[in-house]
Amino acid sequence: MPITLPALLVLPALRALVLPALRALVLPALRALVLPALRALVLVPALIHLAACSGKHVKDAPADDTGNPSNDPSTDADGDGYFDEAEGGDDCDDADEYSNPGADDVPYDGRDQDCDGSDLSDVDGDGHDGEPAGGDDCNDSNPEVNPDVVEICYDNLDNDCDGLGGSDDTGAQSDCDGDGTDREDDCDDTDPSAYPGAPDAWYDGVDSDCHSDSDYDQDLDGEDSVDGGGADCNDLDPAMNPAAAERWNGFDDDCDGGVDQLSTSDSRAGWHGEYSSLDLYLGYDFVLTPDLDGDGLDDVAIGSPGTGETVAGAVYVMATASSNAPSSGSLATITGSTTLLGLGLTTLPTGQLAVAAYGEAYVFDAAQLVGAVATATAAATLSAGNIGMLSDWSGGIATIGGPLSASSGVTVWSAATLAAGGAIPSSAASFTISDGTGSAGGGFPGDLDGDGLDDLAYGVTVLEISAKLALVSGELIAAGGTASADDTTSLTGIPLVDGTDGSVRVVGGVDYDGDGYRELTLGVLGGTGGAEGSGVAYLIDGDHCFEGGKISDIAETRVDGPIAGGQLAPAWTSGDVDGDGTVDLVLGFPGSGADSVTSEVWFVRNDVLAARGAVTPAAGNPNFRSGAPDDRFGYSIRMADPDQDGDDDLFVSTLASYGALNWFERE
Repeated sequence: MPITLPALLVLPALRALVLPALRALVLPALRALVLPALRALVLVPALIHLAACSGKHVKDAPADDTGNPSNDPSTDADGDGYFDEAEGGDDCDDADEYSNPGADDVPYDGRDQDCDGSDLSDVDGDGHDGEPAGGDDCNDSNPEVNPDVVEICYDNLDNDCDGLGGSDDTGAQSDCDGDGTDREDDCDDTDPSAYPGAPDAWYDGVDSDCHSDSDYDQDLDGEDSVDGGGADCNDLDPAMNPAAAERWNGFDDDCDGGVDQLSTSDSRAGWHGEYSSLDLYLGYDFVLTPDLDGDGLDDVAIGSPGTGETVAGAVYVMATASSNAPSSGSLATITGSTTLLGLGLTTLPTGQLAVAAYGEAYVFDAAQLVGAVATATAAATLSAGNIGMLSDWSGGIATIGGPLSASSGVTVWSAATLAAGGAIPSSAASFTISDGTGSAGGGFPGDLDGDGLDDLAYGVTVLEISAKLALVSGELIAAGGTASADDTTSLTGIPLVDGTDGSVRVVGGVDYDGDGYRELTLGVLGGTGGAEGSGVAYLIDGDHCFEGGKISDIAETRVDGPIAGGQLAPAWTSGDVDGDGTVDLVLGFPGSGADSVTSEVWFVRNDVLAARGAVTPAAGNPNFRSGAPDDRFGYSIRMADPDQDGDDDLFVSTLASYGALNWFERE
């Protein structure tokens, strides 16, 4: 902004007033500040110059006017800036410029460089002099190493200076944790609770006993407990783990979540038909025999009626102690020029083995059952019109016409007739019933009416869709001679499925309801129970059987098969499955071979049967199953005790793939 005229008029007046005031205030202050600075700039270089000229080195020497020796340069002879103690200074050696209170003391040289009154002998300051100074500190550069420190294992240091350490710490201590075990044998020499033989608390993740095994495998079966992330459901039993075979013992041995859920691979022994032998339907029927090989176990005779190009059939006698192939490992193999040998088998009280073919039966002494055995060498040969089933009757033999026959009937030979041996014609039979209608199976229910004599039953095909059961009393059989169908008691109303093989099966021998009479169990394999072709079974009190009538009216209990096409098949002999001391009803669901049925063996508990009424069985514990769908596992079932341990074991046949028989042992 340009200066205006009024401003120019004011400036001279201001000069007259301000300048004298500034001089009075500013100049004294400038003198107080500037003059001392000027003196310093001029005097200090001068002093430095004088010191240099005198040959003395002054280092931070304080200057005062109180008579201090620092005023006299001659009291710092070594020129290190510190003045001689003799002159009242603090330089303990004024002849050595490297000895003064500001110097670093060199340890262990016997000199006091820092003038603190002693040589440096405790470099790390841990209260112990270093060994070069005659002290006991083996590492004077580490305050954590001295005789007062507790030894630390495996840190590569001799912490307590006892001479047992080293650069590699090997052998620093033979027992670092003090548990009494040398470090070479101690799996953890830092933990006094871990040593060989120490108590090992399971599942804490610590190998206290030094076994080098998993802390989650208490039973040492190679499988970790579920508590340790494994799959062992019982870590106290080495026989129970995911790799174990399931056993019939009331436990989940294989840890799959099912108790006593067994397949054929879990059986104690198994015998399989072979293609090389042209086996077919091995296991169609089978029977336990007395111990033939002297191993303390009953043996088993297995029929294979379809064996051979001409379906001549064969019977294999197998040792129950092994699972040998029938063709190479049998105790005896019975063959002959006959048809369907092995359709039926039974063991007589004499220990003899009786084997049925389609039109004949053969009796062999136990001594004959070794190696290759021909039917022509049988002790007795029985001739009959047709034979489908075979059983002992009062020491003799009773046969029933099979489902392949055009006629049905019963033929019985007495024990005395069998003892005569040789070829015995049907005319020599002690009792005969011949029925011109077709056979639908039958069976041997035992003494139903309580008269002490075993009764028989055979099925008769009346129409294509129904059949009747003819009951033959033991009293009638004992009377001997020839009887007619009119002499039998008829149970009617049996539904059939056309073409079903062995559609009627009669078993018995068990008093399920405790009334003193055995029940007759009638199985209709192809009947419709819970589903089409599922099968149905009826239980009829023995004291009511000979009253006759319609099956559905007189049966106290009806068991409906739940599986379509399952063809429920009652076991030929049942036993105690669940171990409660009572006999249960054992049932097979073999299927027809045409449907996708999971072939299984189930059972109905004794107390359920005793309650009577309608029953639909369900898979439970135990449960037995085959290895493949619809392989007709469960077609023939018998319970027996081959090892004589008091437990009923289970024998189950499979008809598919040349046939098979498996032995499930209850423990």
